[in-house]
Amino acid sequence: MSGILGAWATHSESHSTKPEHASHPKRLLDENTPPETGADWENLQQLNPDIVAFLELTKSSLSQPILTPRDTDDKEFYLCHNRNRQPDPYGCLQLDYRCNLFSDHALVYGHHILDDEYVGLGTIYRAYEPEVFQSLGTLKITPKGSADPLIYFPLLACKVDASYTTIQRFEFESAHEKAAWIGELQRYASARAETSPLSDHLITLCTCSSDVTGQRDRTLVVFAR
Repeated sequence: MSGILGAWATHSESHSTKPEHASHPKRLLDENTPPETGADWENLQQLNPDIVAFLELTKSSLSQPILTPRDTDDKEFYLCHNRNRQPDPYGCLQLDYRCNLFSDHALVYGHHILDDEYVGLGTIYRAYEPEVFQSLGTLKITPKGSADPLIYFPLLACKVDASYTTIQRFEFESAHEKAAWIGELQRYASARAETSPLSDHLITLCTCSSDVTGQRDRTLVVFAR
């Protein structure tokens, strides 16, 4: 199955310098707005109704909205546009268009920026290393309009080629089928939770693994609740 993860090889790059023309993704409403620390849905929806959730990773600076493209958009629209829908090489956190937050498994993509901890998924791009994985906090996902976050715990992390398709599975017919899928991911995992959390629902964060632009390796971090 082809999809964003394979096609993303042309878009997902780490950036070591800031292009002068790029608008800064961490600025929510204006240049004086600090990095987000929670889901202010009134402001977020005024900014862009395509924001479907707010993501926070405890013990890190990762605290950003998740967006999903419109039916008329390119399927990778928010990987190369900012929250104001303007072209921006930094992009935003984007939910895979083939799933939603309440699918059995949801997949979120983002770039990482080497010199800016507040942009993209830079805090997890080396999470395939066990010591980095063990330092991860819990993932809090607050769906649109909700005041109560869903809490996820790190399950596993791995580094894969951009063509890896196993992760592009979003629904399962049975608990056995889901367990078999998790088992397949475990085969590739270089870092795992010491005690596996419940896996009623899973969400994966995906970003490029390298400090060098144009590489094919991807970091996948799977969280479960």
